[in-house]
Amino acid sequence: MGWKNYVLSALSTDFSQNQQGQLDTVLRKVEDIEKSQLDLYEWEGDGFTHLITRSGVRFEHTVFGECPGWPIWYCTFAQYKAALKGYRQFLDMPKSLDSELIVELPDGAPETS
Repeated sequence: MGWKNYVLSALSTDFSQNQQGQLDTVLRKVEDIEKSQLDLYEWEGDGFTHLITRSGVRFEHTVFGECPGWPIWYCTFAQYKAALKGYRQFLDMPKSLDSELIVELPDGAPETS
């Protein structure tokens, strides 16, 4: 499974319908990190723990931890931010088969240390 599939899995599991504004909270924390007002933020969702820093985002399965089925995986900060913003737009879209949203995620390899 590629990192884009993991990001989609994390977003749909941990921010389903933006219940109680969790997605908006994480987006604000991402902006704080981008402005250097915060060094890191850890979000523990129902499916994954997101450790967010300017150098990248680390995901660990909340229930199983690190295991063969759910290894630790990473994406860049820019990829995470773009995916979060795209998912937020997706949630605001009209519920229709004619709706379409394409989110271009930046290329790049995350730091994994």
